[in-house]
Amino acid sequence: MAFELLDVPHFIQEVKARAVTTALSFGRDQVPTDNGLQSQSIFGVSTSDKFSMWGYINLEDVVMHPLILDNISHINPVFNRAKLKSKKYKIQDGMLVEEERGGTGITWLIGVWDDINFDKYRTEKNKMFVDFIKNTSKKLIMVNRVPVIPIAYREARMGGFKMEEDEVDAIYKKLISFSKSGRSTFTSEFMESIKDKTSSDFIQDSVDKLYKHFIGQLESKQGFVRNSLVGKRLDNVARMVANANPDIPINCCVIPWHILLNMFDIFVVGWLQQEENESFKESLGVVDKSTQEYGELFDYIYRNANSYTSHFPGHREIWIDILEKVFNNNPLMRVMIKRDPGWTANSMHCFRPLIGTKNMYHIMVPSWVYKPLGGDSFNTNFMIDDLNSNIIFEDDEYQIKTVNTTARVVRTMNSVYRLNKEVSNV
Repeated sequence: MAFELLDVPHFIQEVKARAVTTALSFGRDQVPTDNGLQSQSIFGVSTSDKFSMWGYINLEDVVMHPLILDNISHINPVFNRAKLKSKKYKIQDGMLVEEERGGTGITWLIGVWDDINFDKYRTEKNKMFVDFIKNTSKKLIMVNRVPVIPIAYREARMGGFKMEEDEVDAIYKKLISFSKSGRSTFTSEFMESIKDKTSSDFIQDSVDKLYKHFIGQLESKQGFVRNSLVGKRLDNVARMVANANPDIPINCCVIPWHILLNMFDIFVVGWLQQEENESFKESLGVVDKSTQEYGELFDYIYRNANSYTSHFPGHREIWIDILEKVFNNNPLMRVMIKRDPGWTANSMHCFRPLIGTKNMYHIMVPSWVYKPLGGDSFNTNFMIDDLNSNIIFEDDEYQIKTVNTTARVVRTMNSVYRLNKEVSNV
């Protein structure tokens, strides 16, 4: 996989983006301004337009791409000192040399960029980033315009007596206000009062914040990438807490019932489908539920355990009873716990699940597991040692598969199980 910096001018031209020139999004009548961040003429009115029409902000000052700026210190600490203005430098033989009457700061670095010989800073450790800089055009590293994302991803909503805008709009507004054409008298006076910062520094700070905002949106647990690519209905993660309770066997861990219900959903649903357990389905009101409906119910219980318990008295006890029967029928079921982020032999443990009868959002384990690992953030999933007792389902068909089954893949609500010929593993 290769990464390249976006060619902003080419992108703006390709998507026919129009300039956003005012930091004022709405007039007094709450109607979007023509050239603002909520402009209907720039970002469209129809749903299709709102998802596809881009704008851009003309910075009127050249700043450095945040990805390069964030990582330039990895080449050599001298670049970080120049970036932070802690030292002054001149360029001598392609390298930064301290000079009392020299230059410093990001603007200075941009001005002398072509005179820097990055090969002279090349080491085995930084060679990939040095090559990246050398192979990237300067026009991509130096930025003077910023794209504004389509309005569908930041659309304003009426809140109280005024329109409430997305947090990213606040960053866009700073960029507009720091640019010369959008600068108010107050902003100009403020910028002049800060003697050690130029207008370019203010714009660079805002561009950096914008970059970090989008990286956060992509990388976070609820970010765009994880939500789009992770196929599970929910992420089976709970908080592990040390507990030296002598009632908990050393090879077991206690997990809240509603989390276990989702982790072992295929076994619970498979058990309910057996004719002799029809009375449990009637008591829970789940007669004739489809796979999708079971999934929606379990997901609701997972996210609203307290509410579900209060609205359906006695149902929690029935689910706990079912879980106990499922675990008794499948004694080889285990909960696999690993310390985040480690995934090593020393950080992974398998425990027999015990049911937590309260709506607690934590896992209790013996303290000997907790203390050596030095942390309490753990990811959980489950495994089973012997698929002779593994209940598999597709749509509304539930059956028990043995180790002699033919090879195929079965997708469940939470996981994908691959059944191999003669030997089956989860």
